[in-house]
Amino acid sequence: MKQKKIIIAVLLILAVLFPVFASGRVQQSAGTGSTTAVTAAPGQFPFSKDKTQLSVLCIKPPYLGDFNNNQTTAWLEDKTNVHVNYIHLPYDGSRAAANLLIAAGEYPDVLMDAGLSTVDAMNYGSQGIIIPITDLIKQQSYWFNEAIKQVPDLLSIIMMPDGNIYGFPNVNQAFHTFYNNKAWINQNWLTKLNLKTPTTTDEFYQVLKAFKTQDPNGNGKADEIPMMGYNSSNSYTFPFGYLLNSFVYFNPDSYLGLSNGKVTFVANTEDYRAGLRYMAQLVSEGLLDPASFTQNAAQAKQIGTDPAGPRIGVFTDFVWWNFVEYNYNMPDKRADFYPALPPLKGPKGVQYSPVKGNGLNLDWAHITDHCKDPVLAFRWLDALYNQDVTEIMQFGVKGLYWDDPTPGALGINRKPALWQVLQPFPAEGDTGSARNVFLGNRYSDLRLGQQTDWSSPSAQYDQEPKLYMETMDKYYPYRPAEGSYLPLIITHTIAESSEIARLSDQINTYTAENLVAFVTGNKNLDRDWDSYVAEFQRLDLARYLQLKQTAYDRQYGSK
Repeated sequence: MKQKKIIIAVLLILAVLFPVFASGRVQQSAGTGSTTAVTAAPGQFPFSKDKTQLSVLCIKPPYLGDFNNNQTTAWLEDKTNVHVNYIHLPYDGSRAAANLLIAAGEYPDVLMDAGLSTVDAMNYGSQGIIIPITDLIKQQSYWFNEAIKQVPDLLSIIMMPDGNIYGFPNVNQAFHTFYNNKAWINQNWLTKLNLKTPTTTDEFYQVLKAFKTQDPNGNGKADEIPMMGYNSSNSYTFPFGYLLNSFVYFNPDSYLGLSNGKVTFVANTEDYRAGLRYMAQLVSEGLLDPASFTQNAAQAKQIGTDPAGPRIGVFTDFVWWNFVEYNYNMPDKRADFYPALPPLKGPKGVQYSPVKGNGLNLDWAHITDHCKDPVLAFRWLDALYNQDVTEIMQFGVKGLYWDDPTPGALGINRKPALWQVLQPFPAEGDTGSARNVFLGNRYSDLRLGQQTDWSSPSAQYDQEPKLYMETMDKYYPYRPAEGSYLPLIITHTIAESSEIARLSDQINTYTAENLVAFVTGNKNLDRDWDSYVAEFQRLDLARYLQLKQTAYDRQYGSK
């Protein structure tokens, strides 16, 4: 039914667009592939004295209104002197809709936040539908080059195996998401039971036992849940992403590691088995709730927000409010007494916070072969990396949603503040921002430059300051050294991609299923381990690692 709705939506889009595209594409800018209407030097506004035009295909989330009637897009038009005809994709199923439009040949100058994958971009690039921007970056870039200075590896990350760059990346560095395998512990329970914050796996085991047996919530019932997580599409909600990093460097999204430049697989090692054995002990003794592997987010929050009082000792998620809500939404403000728990030191001294993000969304925007003035399209997209443009498009109308900081104020990172919030965004239909759809350069210090009143005792409990402080103080110090973990972005050729997709799906599915089976006792770590490991040969793990190694060497080997 959902797919049918998407197809109907796309057919409606085609019905609207066909007369426009078929009538000489009147919305296109003047010029040919070898000429441009742009007269200003790179980095200068506006691009030309005369009004120029572009067409852009992009999603429209329900929280935003029509971009053709938006205060920030109108501001951008005044600044650049480029009138843009925005064509909206359905928010759900945007990739399928964009691919259908491309297949029909009915696509505009620019595709932005259309849901296209890197493989899509390479495929369309090889067909000439998406044009390479490699030379345009050298010849026309100004603000994108400034972003590259802040993210030095950016060019190597977006360079495709054929030597071309096809897509513009979106820079959105939310620092707390870089290390998102977090756990949150009930400090009130620790205090009541006169326990110290655990720092090792052994101490953690003893704390969980105390939570289970010593009635820390004081209601006379054995209703405490020492530790739990929940099942979601994001691995950071499962307890294993936090716990296994006390035994081996463990990225729960790939099960891959890096040792002396060699790509490795960690889920068949003895250190990994030791971590599973530890988790299995927690489950068997009622210290780690097995519902962590089956319940959904709503079920977890229902337990975490029990109006009778807190029942969970430790929970895993990259934020606390998925379990215990925001402090202003609960009468007892229970979120305030769940601080983050740093990674635990394992029996061999292993203590990692795995790197899970870099703040880059690749292939966020592309220029198509239908664009008659690629230089104009490039300069318009390049301008979105300008800080003033980023602030307006992402933070919204200045003076309405945000403004300059109070002189002398500090930001979340305790550096001089760069901006302050005036009021929250509307829940839906907002026409005063283009947040999370347009390209931008929300580099880490810009996001963390939000003015914070550090004179207030409550500042440490506010959402963004707490996320920053807990991540910086408790997870960042345990990040792995550069070169000791596999980069998050490994780009494969078109020829490699289908094989990699097949192998990764079968290997990761098998690994995830057996992880849960071993931890919950459905499989035995002594009796069933050898057969588990042997199965990876049939799943062609060696070939999978070979393809990953080839891609890694091609992309990073010369560094």
